[in-house]
Amino acid sequence: MLKWITFTAVIALILTVIIGTRGPAAKSTTAVDINGIQANLWVADSRSEQQKGLSGVSTAQMEKADGMMFIFNDQETRTFTMDGMKFDLDVIWIQDGKVKKISENVSAPLPGEEPETMSSSPIRADAAIEFPAGYVDAHGILIGYKVQYD
Repeated sequence: MLKWITFTAVIALILTVIIGTRGPAAKSTTAVDINGIQANLWVADSRSEQQKGLSGVSTAQMEKADGMMFIFNDQETRTFTMDGMKFDLDVIWIQDGKVKKISENVSAPLPGEEPETMSSSPIRADAAIEFPAGYVDAHGILIGYKVQYD
């Protein structure tokens, strides 16, 4: 019986390590060009991937991609929450292939804090990109920049 418990615990630990290091829920990546700035992004193209976003992802896992792209089927005012985030974010809100709004240095919640929300309002975004905080400033991304992706 003790061997079975030990075996089960080892398998659970291995699965936790594997699942915990693979990155976010998004399974695919794409190259995105933001006015000549190249970014490799995870793509959140399903409803469940979009709801999770980068929540729960560690900064170490971010070595695998620059951020996450959200592609929507329509243009709507979007609201994102920082629930479950482990690091601060920059978000660019995209409409018709152009950066229309930027939310910079949105804080991840500390334990016991209510998570911040951010909105594309008044922009009716058809896409958004989450980057670790500081990315927008470091790369000089500005409103009006053209965003190209597949």
